[in-house]
Amino acid sequence: MIKRLQKIFIGLLVKHLYRALLPEDILQIEFTPNELNPIIRYQGKALDQDRLTRLVDDVTAFEDSFLWKYLRNNIRYVSQEKMFPSSSVDNDLLFGKAMLYNLKVIEDSISDIKKLNL
Repeated sequence: MIKRLQKIFIGLLVKHLYRALLPEDILQIEFTPNELNPIIRYQGKALDQDRLTRLVDDVTAFEDSFLWKYLRNNIRYVSQEKMFPSSSVDNDLLFGKAMLYNLKVIEDSISDIKKLNL
């Protein structure tokens, strides 16, 4: 009972104390119904056309790079190894799924940026 209360108390403390990133710190793409082009914000400021063009070019180059292909395949391989052959506890499966989820978030972000109409 005491251990459970300690976990709840520590969880409440950490949840309110540790917030390293805010929504303003990530790239935000806001689609508005009346405008064709979305508003792209980073650190609370709308990006200008030059910055957007560079962003799309960077994402395209990154997606085609050997580094990205290596990292993506390496993450998939390590997650497979964690989930299946070397899995010894339930958390190994969960950890492998979390790695694949992180990879999906990155791939979705790349896809969203590439879709921007410039």
